[in-house]
Amino acid sequence: MTEQESFLRRAMEDHGPAVYRLALCRTQSVPDAQDVYQDVFLRLLGQAEVTAWPQDRLRAWLLRVTLNRCADLHRFRLRRPVVPLEEAA
Repeated sequence: MTEQESFLRRAMEDHGPAVYRLALCRTQSVPDAQDVYQDVFLRLLGQAEVTAWPQDRLRAWLLRVTLNRCADLHRFRLRRPVVPLEEAA
């Protein structure tokens, strides 16, 4: 296992529940919260030099990215409303 993989696994174990709870609180939907959770940790994987951050800075970054992703999801839904197939016909 590489250093980056072990860092990601440790971050998910330490901060994953808080990220998921915040996403669930903001989205009010389990599938959307799971999508946000996955997006947040994928963004963490793409960050350079993140392994040198202290734990409190990492947690703050993860929660901020979670809030931003939830806001993006909400904005997307406002711009593109979903109409059930039965009503579309």
